[in-house]
Amino acid sequence: MKIFDVTDEIKGMQPAVGTNSDLLYQADEFKVRRIGLSPQDEIPPCKMASNVVFYVVAGSAEVSVDGVRNSLCEGSAL
Repeated sequence: MKIFDVTDEIKGMQPAVGTNSDLLYQADEFKVRRIGLSPQDEIPPCKMASNVVFYVVAGSAEVSVDGVRNSLCEGSAL
């Protein structure tokens, strides 16, 4: 088990040109990944092998799940 202080994990993280992804933790059941996106960047459509939680640290994001678009704002999660 690992306890994450999300604030500490994102300190100093700067948006990157393109996707900037860091694997923070991995277990058999799931992974915790930090992804930095600049405005207008996108993650290509993909199928995930496990459950995914998106948390918006700053700004906003649109996430499409099974064809349904979801708008997220700073501090929200899906």
